[in-house]
Amino acid sequence: MFVVATEDVSVGKAATQSGTINDHIANYAVDGKNNTTDLSMCASALYDYSFDDRRAWWQVNLGDFYLVKAITVYFPTVRPG
Repeated sequence: MFVVATEDVSVGKAATQSGTINDHIANYAVDGKNNTTDLSMCASALYDYSFDDRRAWWQVNLGDFYLVKAITVYFPTVRPG
């Protein structure tokens, strides 16, 4: 059986990622804040540029079965520098 939901079902759920850069923990991605300008509050999975490592990953446990129609990834509204 699937749960039908029209809201963001990831908010507040347990999230993990392949590694963490500068305290950018995975749970920041499911805190419900999708328009932050504070880069310190964004999730960032570890990516090793020196080895061209494209295996960085992020996941969330939704806690139930859902029919997912869309996944939206938000990026910070400001850029460092």
